[in-house]
Amino acid sequence: MLQGQSIIELPQDLWGAQNDRTRWHDLREALAAAFRRKTRDEWCRLLEGSDACFAPVLTLSEASAHPHIRARSGFVDVAGVPHTAPAPRFSRTPSAIRGPAPDAAVSVREILQDWGRY
Repeated sequence: MLQGQSIIELPQDLWGAQNDRTRWHDLREALAAAFRRKTRDEWCRLLEGSDACFAPVLTLSEASAHPHIRARSGFVDVAGVPHTAPAPRFSRTPSAIRGPAPDAAVSVREILQDWGRY
């Protein structure tokens, strides 16, 4: 038995059913019921350190404060507004957000001119 299956408390007859398409409806229902029994934070406490591959769905403010994201500079401040940092990051091609979003809609031609492409 996998540790994650015992934490989630799936019915034993559904263990290994992920590859049986005829059981997918039952598995989906059992998983939905299991996840409804606990809060996100309760699931995080239960699953942390287990063999289950998981990650919580965070709000934008939670994500920007998460230690993993902070350690990797995953968010940058642009004019007082947090933005996700440009990705992917390449060692020889640095990237950066060049400024805040425009206050009004702009044409594709204006964008291309700003990039020096038109």
